[in-house]
Amino acid sequence: MCASLVAVSDELTIAKKSAQEAFKDDGVVRLLKAAIHKDTQEAKRLVTSGVNVNAIGEGGVTPLVWALADHDVAAMKILLDLGANPNQYVVDGVGPAVWLAAGGGHKEALKLLIDYGGDANIAYGNKSALMMAIGESHLDCAELLLQHGADINYSKSLISALDMAMLHVRFRDALWVLNHGYTHDLPMARRMLAREEPRLGDAKYKAQALDIVDRLLAEQQKK
Repeated sequence: MCASLVAVSDELTIAKKSAQEAFKDDGVVRLLKAAIHKDTQEAKRLVTSGVNVNAIGEGGVTPLVWALADHDVAAMKILLDLGANPNQYVVDGVGPAVWLAAGGGHKEALKLLIDYGGDANIAYGNKSALMMAIGESHLDCAELLLQHGADINYSKSLISALDMAMLHVRFRDALWVLNHGYTHDLPMARRMLAREEPRLGDAKYKAQALDIVDRLLAEQQKK
């Protein structure tokens, strides 16, 4: 996860802002404190009394995103039990919780979010949660998303899962993508794979990736 989103629960700060500065709502701050301190009864009382568990703070942060940034899965569960939305989308915000968990490599948090209705296909900007996981080489998170219906061929603004795998010239990750059903714009995929130089020890992955693309292209031509 982006360093700017690291939360410090004891001081309740995120992105160098206190919870009070981020939410400007005493009720939401108390709710966040209750969740972080595992005070389920107080958290429930606050939500029942009208505190918004999906309140949007500065930069689009929500209580759920705050708990995620703090790597506090137990606090996330308390908030989700009280109605926190794992797919909450804020324009010009930090991104939905599912998307952030995938990109941050937080598999346990990601599984929890999916169990509570998180959308494995959610996208933010021009990247899906799956693309974020692949781009950061969190293939365990990518695998989890695929198991829950994520589309490996999702593409927007000419960016695809294979582009994300090759963002840092990771031929092993590109091979993983191709072995998991990728068929989007195969001619472009071949050009991209062919032009990049593999790192030491990665030549075999490049060769295998190109073999798969060539086979898929040949199959397309037969149709």
